Amino acid sequence: MLSGLTTLRPIRFTNVNAMPNITVSPYQAVAVHSLLGFMYTKPISFSKVPHILLIFALTMLASSSIWAQVGWNKAYENGLVVSAEGVASEVGRHILQQGGNAVDAAIAVQFALAVTLPRAGNLGGGGFMVVHMADGTVASLDFRERAPGLAHRDMYLDSGGNYLSDLSKTGALAVGVPGTVDGMVNAHARFGSLPWADLVAPAIALAREGYALSYSQASSLNYTGSVFAPFEASRKYFWAPCEKLSVSTNTAKATNLAMASNAAKATNTAKAANTSTSNVTNTARANDPGAKAAIMSGKDTEKPSGEACRAFEEGEHFQQTDLARTLEAVAEKGREGFYGGWVADRIVQTMEKYDGLISHEDLKAYESVWREPYEVDFRGYRLHIMPPPSSGSIAVGQILRMMETQELDSLEHHSAAYYHLLAEAMRRAFADRAHYLGDPDFYPVPSQALSESDYAAERMASFDPDRATPSNKIRHGQISMLKESDETTHFSIMDAQGNAVGITTTLNGSFGSKLAVDGAGFLLNNEMDDFSAQPGTPNMFGLLGGEANAIAPGKRMLSSMTPIIVSKDGQVRMVAGAAGGPRIITATLQNVLNVVLFDMNAQQANAAPRIHHQWYPDRLLFDPMSLSADTQDLLCAKGHSLAQTTLARVHSIVVDSQGRLTGGVDPRGDGYAAGY
Repeated sequence: MLSGLTTLRPIRFTNVNAMPNITVSPYQAVAVHSLLGFMYTKPISFSKVPHILLIFALTMLASSSIWAQVGWNKAYENGLVVSAEGVASEVGRHILQQGGNAVDAAIAVQFALAVTLPRAGNLGGGGFMVVHMADGTVASLDFRERAPGLAHRDMYLDSGGNYLSDLSKTGALAVGVPGTVDGMVNAHARFGSLPWADLVAPAIALAREGYALSYSQASSLNYTGSVFAPFEASRKYFWAPCEKLSVSTNTAKATNLAMASNAAKATNTAKAANTSTSNVTNTARANDPGAKAAIMSGKDTEKPSGEACRAFEEGEHFQQTDLARTLEAVAEKGREGFYGGWVADRIVQTMEKYDGLISHEDLKAYESVWREPYEVDFRGYRLHIMPPPSSGSIAVGQILRMMETQELDSLEHHSAAYYHLLAEAMRRAFADRAHYLGDPDFYPVPSQALSESDYAAERMASFDPDRATPSNKIRHGQISMLKESDETTHFSIMDAQGNAVGITTTLNGSFGSKLAVDGAGFLLNNEMDDFSAQPGTPNMFGLLGGEANAIAPGKRMLSSMTPIIVSKDGQVRMVAGAAGGPRIITATLQNVLNVVLFDMNAQQANAAPRIHHQWYPDRLLFDPMSLSADTQDLLCAKGHSLAQTTLARVHSIVVDSQGRLTGGVDPRGDGYAAGY
């Protein structure tokens, strides 16, 4: 094992009431083999360099397997981070231990996930943040992507008005103006306590020094590999090189590396740069730090046929030196390091090369926005939810109010009657979502009218406890008026002072548009697909949309991301959110119901079976191996069309009756809880 490093052990919980019949996914610990004293190739001014080195040390795990925590609940007194990836969770935990608050930890986790979870963590995407501070301040930050200035309503239609769906999913035309970096800068300015550069530093170190790919990380890169083929930079970064990096991932070799001198490493790095490209190219690109990093990391990644030479392997060392350079620019210059300077130049060059729309003006004009959280009162609890353009807030509120019109307390969890009521409420809420919801800066979203109890009763007037209402019989309700991939990711954080943060962030589809920014090392989103490119036509997740979500320059697309903070008597009791496209809404809702209504602990609530209905297509989805044959028969007899699929991945924190923090890690994924 590397000297001075900490090996993480599986977290064992103490409550024996685990939910059965849930498949557990293995989590492979990430290992990083580096020289602890050699982190950066150019100086960055950090106020607490020793603690940055310690953060980095804690993120470098030994090469042994650990598992996603399932079953029992372990409680923590001082702080807890629950995310989709182990190293990122450890980064957040150490920020908390160094005196940072929950927002500081959230910023560090966001940047770490951009390195260790490239299919969803991001610089080139966006997301939502909900914050509940210990002083009672509650706020929500919208750093959702925006349509470029040249975007227009019919940009994905041919001359005959036919929807060209691939254009909104893959390549430069699918990309919205990224919001992640501006959002993190904005959050830090309002709530941060540690120096900005300290929060970006762990991600820089992870990108530069690299880490060992877990089985799931390697598999996701290999599975998506063919879709990277049209884009040179994407092939360079995300195809396995013909030759593996010489850095090994076994402990013995790692120890040898740790003992090597900094001077030797610097010499080797210089030699690698000289052998990867010509001196002429080096000179021509010397003024572009992104280009310098590309020179350092350049390797043949493909056969002449345009196919990857080989597949990534579990345990293979994965470095992202161009991404490290981009993160260094962000650490040094904040917002300007991404939306200006050489990084912005590279983004615009990528757009020009592949016929995209984003300009320097779009990047300069981007602003994240603080919005008033949408609030729902339910059974003595208050839910603070991200408001529109998140569609989850109003949908969750509607579903809860519609369920309350029935005899909810008489229904048992996991019963056919309970799932039938839940599905019928979901069906009606999603019908309203398609018609009424969009960017409130462009469209008068009728949030108040949709949230009225009388309206909920009206929507449920057609509810039959014995029979499903066909979706073709359900339309949006009449009121008086003045979508994401499975590869979204959510993380929940609480600190010792009682501050809480929930962030859901995404590139939309897995690896977004599949288009990477050459020289900058990060992928761009395909969020433009979340607009209603042709109202009435389903997007990549089968969601229908209307005029409220039509494309317009500068507009934010509707989203299913639904970070929620639940409080009682002014104190945070729960933080939750999910990954999984429109299933985010229903999974997060059911997680809250499991805790509030059925008194489950954090892990039970996550492991419990889920269902999902989104109006169209008209089918009731459920977790594999979760509903008994009898329950399925009863639901079918009520007229439901059933289908099995994995339903989202929730990462949550629940405060127990003793005030301790407990983590809910979804067994459907590779999540990890890190607390102290």
